Amino acid sequence: SGKPAWQAIAPRAGECALPPGQPGAPATSRRNMNEERWRNVISRDWRTLRMAPPAQRADKSLVMEAVRQDGQSIEFATMAVREDRALVLAAVRHNGFTLKFASPTLQDDKSLVLQAVDRDGLAIQFASPRLQEDLEVIMRAVKQNGMALACIHAKFRENRQLIVEAVQQNGLSLKFAPKMMREDPEIVRIAAQNDVQALEVADHGLRDKPAIILDAVKRKAAAMQYASARLRGDRSFVLQAVDENVWSLSHASPELRRDREFIRQCCLRNPMALDFAAAQVRAEPGEQLLALARPPPRRRPALALAVAGTKTAACVVPAATVGRRGSRDRALSSS
Repeated sequence: SGKPAWQAIAPRAGECALPPGQPGAPATSRRNMNEERWRNVISRDWRTLRMAPPAQRADKSLVMEAVRQDGQSIEFATMAVREDRALVLAAVRHNGFTLKFASPTLQDDKSLVLQAVDRDGLAIQFASPRLQEDLEVIMRAVKQNGMALACIHAKFRENRQLIVEAVQQNGLSLKFAPKMMREDPEIVRIAAQNDVQALEVADHGLRDKPAIILDAVKRKAAAMQYASARLRGDRSFVLQAVDENVWSLSHASPELRRDREFIRQCCLRNPMALDFAAAQVRAEPGEQLLALARPPPRRRPALALAVAGTKTAACVVPAATVGRRGSRDRALSSS
C-alpha cells in the first residue's frame, strides 16, 4: 500500500473500532486482530516494537521476530524478556553492543559475554564487574577491537601481551597503553605498522629513532611528520626516506626543502621529488628546474674514447672507393 509500517495498526474501513463493553464490540476477537496486526507490522520493521503496547513488548516470540532483524530491538522489550537467555544470546550474536540491555544476571554469564565481545570488543564495558576482570574476556575483547583497551582496568594494561594484541588490531589503541609500553620499541613498531598515526602518542625518544620511522615510512609517507625535528632536518636520513617513499619529502624540514642542492640530490633519486620542494625552488625558470631533475651527463674515460675512435677510424671506407666499386658492379651487371 506504500504506507509506513506503523500506520498498518490503524483500523481499516468497515472493521469494528468500538471500545470494549459496547454492544457489537467483541473484545477478544478485536484483541486477537490487534495482536496479529502488530505481529505483521513488527515482522516488517523491528523499530515499530518501540511503539508497541506492553503486551507485545512482553511477547517473547514477537521480540525474537524483531531480534532476528536487528539485535538492538531487544532494547524495547520488557525487563522480563531481557532476562531470557536465548533472546539475549540471539541479540548479542547480531550486535554485541546489545549486552547493554541484558539483565544483570546475563551480564554476569561468561559464555554469553564472550559471544558479545567476539562480536564487538567494546561490549566488555557492559559485562559485570567480575567479568571485566576476567583475563580471557579481556583478551577476546581487545583481539576483536583494540580500542576496548580504553574500557579495561588500568592494572591489566601492564600486561605486555595484552597490549601487543590490542595494537595489532588497532594501532591507535597505543594511546591507552601505559607510558612504559609506549616506550617499548617493538610495541611501537607493531602499532605503527597497523596505523602510522600511533607514532603521535609514542615516546618522543622513539620518534628520534631512524629505524622505527623508516619502517613506518615504507608503509605510509605521512609517518614522516611524526619524526623528531632532528630527523626531519637530517640530510642523510631524509634521503633514505625519499628512497623508501618520495612523498615523505613533503614532511622534511622547510630548510631542506628550500635547499637547491639537496633537492637536486633528491631528484636524482626520484624526479618526482621536485613536486615537494619549497615554493621558491619550484618558481625558478623551466630550464633551471629541468637541470635539477636531469642527471648530469656521464663523462667517458679517455682510454675508452681513444679505443672507440680507433675502431671508428678502422671501419671508415673512403667514399671514392665506394663509388668506384659501385660503378664497376653496375658495369658488370649491364654486360
